[in-house]
Amino acid sequence: MTHLLHPGLLHSFTLPMDREHYVRFYVWASKKDMQSGNSNLKDKDYLGSATGNYFGHANGRIAIPKRFGEVHLVKEYLSARIVAHEINHLLTYWADAHSWMPMAHDEQLARLCGELHRRFWKEIYKYGLARN
Repeated sequence: MTHLLHPGLLHSFTLPMDREHYVRFYVWASKKDMQSGNSNLKDKDYLGSATGNYFGHANGRIAIPKRFGEVHLVKEYLSARIVAHEINHLLTYWADAHSWMPMAHDEQLARLCGELHRRFWKEIYKYGLARN
């Protein structure tokens, strides 16, 4: 099933980062569709993309919107390697947004990583988007 506004979008879904924040995943039919649906990727030859949305305030605090980030993937290149690569980017942004030192928060990051992967692949198999 394709999306009405983005015909090349096969599926999108959200997964929680914590109780307040989530990430939206997009699975596109082709690299060209992914590029046309995401202005940040227009002239880039990526197989996937991840972004984290957070910014600093003048008072020094970090603002993290509920929709923390996005991960864009292409069905043809949907593999454990590509998904792990993009989730790793996402977790790096998450740690940075929280000013975490990775070694001091390695267990929290590992748990979040495991949960994102488990939920991601459950969704992908549920909708028949896994490669054969």
